[in-house]
Amino acid sequence: MRKDNVVSVWLGNIPTSIDIEEYVSNEYDEDGEFLGSKFSADFNISYVDDDFREAVRFDLTKDVQEIFRHFSYGERIASEFSQKNLTLNVEVNSAILLYHFDYGGDSKEADLAEGKFLFVGAVPYRG
Repeated sequence: MRKDNVVSVWLGNIPTSIDIEEYVSNEYDEDGEFLGSKFSADFNISYVDDDFREAVRFDLTKDVQEIFRHFSYGERIASEFSQKNLTLNVEVNSAILLYHFDYGGDSKEADLAEGKFLFVGAVPYRG
């Protein structure tokens, strides 16, 4: 659901930058109506605004600071997750961030043919 100054975060593993882009790329019908993406379908999200989405593939890491250095407001987001004691049991190489969005769906994990993503939480990123 839309919520100003909150970012929802998914972490996972995916083989290539092309794969993550294909996973999050929205499709639209001939009338311009939102059809969604594989990502939005996996997590039952009715609408994702491309202007408020970042998706990046990076080198494998468990380091929260390293993960979020790739993103807008990365220091603040890393700090918020550190305060929540986010620790990773496995290395990840990809992250998807939806800004102005507070995910409250039931789907917390998606297994893909090309990888896996896990919702890790929503935190304030400014304000």
